[in-house]
Amino acid sequence: MKKVLSVLLILALCLALCLPALAAEPETLRVTTASQLLAALGSNRTVVLAEGVYDLHRGDWAENNALMLEGLEHLTLRGEGRVELMNESRSELVLSLFECKDVTLENLIMGHGELPGGCDEGVAEVNASSGIVFRNCELYGCGKQGLYAHGNSSLLLEDCVIRDCSCNAMGLYAADVIARNCRFEYNGYDEAWSKYYACINAWFSALRLIDCSFRYNSNPHFLNHQDSKGGESSTMNLSGCVFEDNAWPAAENLFVGVKEVGGFEDVPVGAYYTEAVRWAKTAEPVVTKGVDASHFAPCDRVTRGQAVTFLWRAMGEPEPSGGENPFTDVKESDYFYKSVLWAVEQGITNGTSATEFSPAQTCSNAHILTFVWRCLGKPEATEDSPGKDWYSDAYAWAERRGDLEAPGIWSDSLMSICPRCDVVYYLWRALA
Repeated sequence: MKKVLSVLLILALCLALCLPALAAEPETLRVTTASQLLAALGSNRTVVLAEGVYDLHRGDWAENNALMLEGLEHLTLRGEGRVELMNESRSELVLSLFECKDVTLENLIMGHGELPGGCDEGVAEVNASSGIVFRNCELYGCGKQGLYAHGNSSLLLEDCVIRDCSCNAMGLYAADVIARNCRFEYNGYDEAWSKYYACINAWFSALRLIDCSFRYNSNPHFLNHQDSKGGESSTMNLSGCVFEDNAWPAAENLFVGVKEVGGFEDVPVGAYYTEAVRWAKTAEPVVTKGVDASHFAPCDRVTRGQAVTFLWRAMGEPEPSGGENPFTDVKESDYFYKSVLWAVEQGITNGTSATEFSPAQTCSNAHILTFVWRCLGKPEATEDSPGKDWYSDAYAWAERRGDLEAPGIWSDSLMSICPRCDVVYYLWRALA
């Protein structure tokens, strides 16, 4: 009897341990209307859209009629049959993602409605996000631009179509994008605007086009990827792509753009951060290597643990004084253990609380500039430094220096994610 009770007790304990895991399974919700879709949005779920048109326009009184996904994780929006997300307001996006992680959009058509005329806004925009997937989606005009991506890592377009957009197909800024088996057709038809756009504008980005086709596009150029000094700011790799009846010179179709720097095929010659990457890899001690033997991943985010470690190495790996470690999330076995203790001792950064450092938290441009400024002893900024924000003096100092010309130095990008390329650029400029 005792043996039976023991077995039952063990089974009950196992069941109790399994219940939280079972409860954490993503839920599946089914919707048939736009209002139901908006109500169903959230993290850790799959939302299945029944066939039909989902008109997102909630009236001119609405603050924003776009489908807004902000701060969501592990979300899938999947259409069954022909599903269209439509916003009849031509001055607003159809879809916007901000600070999202692991979001998949599948079997969806997105646009402003099949009506003549132009639009003042694009179709979809993805900002400061990672692990975003568009699969079997169609983004169509009159949208000004099919897709705009800013400050993203791991953005995948698979079996997608971007068509009939008045200015161009895609705009990328500090983004890591792969497009596989996608079609880009009939874009750039608005002559008044398309002459200022390439079919793809890509700055400080890594773009891979695999088995894609470009047909009947009216833009004067295939790609614009130069920085303000005329250097190549992005890396692009084409494989198995087809070009037919486009307005740009046929010679541009042969562009490959893989030029290795320091063994990294995703670091182009002539980018603003090229020499910084070379320095980071060859410095003594090494500041940072690539994420693997052939990739630096210039657009990947940088965490607090990584940032203070890069800074600590750039300063010669000084030993911390040996004081007590107050952080429960920093262990002696962690690669950033010494660098965190040193950075706190030097007043470069504090914890996010008295007992947590939050080493996995993503750093913004303001964070990195402030770390560097404090590391240098808080050099004097301009007399008219506003001083109202924690990063104001660091930003004023960076402006006064005049040699920190990475995109993050622009005031409207200070709170955006600081990619690896900008982190090493700031360190190289200030400390090398």
